[in-house]
Amino acid sequence: MGKIQINNEVAIKGEELTKIQKYFMTQGKETISIKDMNDGEIIDPVGYVEFLDIKDDGAESEVFAIIDENNAVYATVSKTFANSFKSIADLMGSDPFVVKKISGTTKSGREYVDCELVV
Repeated sequence: MGKIQINNEVAIKGEELTKIQKYFMTQGKETISIKDMNDGEIIDPVGYVEFLDIKDDGAESEVFAIIDENNAVYATVSKTFANSFKSIADLMGSDPFVVKKISGTTKSGREYVDCELVV
């Protein structure tokens, strides 16, 4: 089994993330891949972590994972999604917020996932 290195963790709704939440976000088996979600699906975040997943063969992936109040975990390796989410979280501060998954295709034909604030 590989290693997990948590680089950043943020509790959005004020309380610290628990060890159980961190486990679900970094090693849980029922993680929902954000790229597989339908556009418009909602995430009501409690917190997020950014971590480095190091496989036994040395391959590394930077993962961004969000957890909601029901301990559902949503994860992605998309920097676009992670950066948009963190910008929203920074702007909202301690105010509660909800995001929805969006996606599209770049001018060069590459597909991407992103998120935006739900108002």
